[in-house]
Amino acid sequence: MKGNRRTLLFGFAVLIVACGAAIGVNYFVPQDLNDVTVVQGKIERHVILPANEVPALVTVTDPEKIDTPFLKQAQKGDKVLIYQNNRKAIIYRPNVDRLIDIGPVVIDSPKGGSQSNSKGD
Repeated sequence: MKGNRRTLLFGFAVLIVACGAAIGVNYFVPQDLNDVTVVQGKIERHVILPANEVPALVTVTDPEKIDTPFLKQAQKGDKVLIYQNNRKAIIYRPNVDRLIDIGPVVIDSPKGGSQSNSKGD
């Protein structure tokens, strides 16, 4: 009986250590926030993302240079997912795990169209 109890306690201790290791790997191992699938995974915990498109991922490096109203609230280190076909952009702040804003993507047409600059015959 004493041997079974010791085996049971040992098994329980191993289970606790294994669970602690699994939790530690998921929460404390840094993830590559330059990988679009990692960032999508973090954002998907907050909002449903378009499934029919792989977005572009942009990292805000110098908020002082941002001139679009939508991105004015972005801070250095924020991640921006841009879904061109779905015309949606998402600003995500990884250090607080929050969505900052979701807005429409406006794609400007090139000015001047496709006019030819060739001269004469």
